[in-house]
Parts: sequence; C-alpha cells; structure tokens
Amino acid sequence: MAWTVSGNIRGASGASGAPGASGIPGEVGATGASGAQGASGVPGETGSTGPAGASGASGPAGASGGTGGTGGVGASGSQGISFDLNGTVSTYAGLPASPEPGDAYVVTADGKLYFADETGTFPADGAGVPFVGPTGASGAQGQTGASGTPGEVGATGASGPAGATGPVGATGETGGTGGTGGPGASGVPGADGDDGTRGSLWYTGAGSPSGISGALAGDQFLDTTTGDVYTFA
Repeated sequence: MAWTVSGNIRGASGASGAPGASGIPGEVGATGASGAQGASGVPGETGSTGPAGASGASGPAGASGGTGGTGGVGASGSQGISFDLNGTVSTYAGLPASPEPGDAYVVTADGKLYFADETGTFPADGAGVPFVGPTGASGAQGQTGASGTPGEVGATGASGPAGATGPVGATGETGGTGGTGGPGASGVPGADGDDGTRGSLWYTGAGSPSGISGALAGDQFLDTTTGDVYTFA
C-alpha cells in the first residue's frame, strides 16, 4: 500500500505567459540560371522535336531565421484560501446559505469536507473532499452473566385443629393475592467485548507523506506546502 494524491485544496494556477516574437525570416536564395534552348528543326516536313534544355542548378538554401526570444513570465496565480473547520452537518442541505470564504464543514451523510471558495460558494453536492473514514467493525459481544440465586421459600404455617362441621354458609369473597417474594441477587456482569477496528485518520505536514507509522487503508494526509491531499491505499 502507498500514499497517492487524491485532490488539492489550493487555488488554480496562473495563466501561461504570452508566446515570444517570431524570428526574422532568412534571405531568399538566388534563382538558378536558365538552361540553353534546343536548336530549331529544318523547315519542310515537320522534324522531330529537339531535346529539352537542361534544368538550371538550384540556388543555395536561405539561412534559417534566429530563434525567437523567450516569452515573459506569466502572471502569478491567485492566492489559495485557507479553511477553518467550523463543524459538521447531517446533510448537504444543512450547509449555511451564505458562508464566508474558507468556511468548512463535514457532511456526515457522505463523510466529505465542503469548504467555501473565494466567492463564498460550496462545491456541488457529492463534490467535497473525502474526510471521514469507514466505520470500524463492531466488537465481539460480551459473555452472558451468570443467573442470580433464587430467593428462599418461606416456611409453611402449622395446621390448626379441625372444627366441627357447621352448616354450609354463603360463598365468601375471594381472598387477596399474596405478596410477591423479593428479587434474587443480580448476576455478575459479563466481560467487556473486544475493541472495534479504528476508523481512518488525517495527518498533516510540509511535503509529501513519509515516515508515518501505523497508517491504515483510508487514512489521508494534507501537504500544507502544496495543498495536495494524499490517500493511503
């Protein structure tokens, strides 16, 4: 795996300088001499056509024009703007309508960083710079705690002596429900689950990333000198 450039937060480069002037054309070479004319045939019957005169020698080639001067240096590009991370919003629609240039927010819905340019305008929805790494894996579930010890059963009361059989009386009212026994003691809590895998991290420094130990896939690096954003993949 290696660090590769995935974006830049700097302003656009300045326009190229104007082309240099053309060199002075070389002189035209002299015209070659004309070939001699062939002799005329004898009058009467039409004689055969005389041989064609030899072509004149070609004049020497003109000297090449000098190289044009180097064009002037192009105007410097406009200064890039720094950004301030103002916080997070849940969706792109939650970004401020009138931000100051350099204001920056992370949209948690897509995990990207959106910062306002020199005109106070955010990039289009989805065009931000990746900022939030993927969610780490969930840790393993802890063990279930042991069951608590049941409460003791109350002692049974002694039986009374049997009375004489009386006449059948009217049906009595239903007795109230007996009280609920107290809860048993709580079980011992289970052990903590394993830590989840960490999410991606951001690093910063002057120049390209080097000597960063422990970097994982999805980590990102901001070069504070050039504004380049590197992704470790």
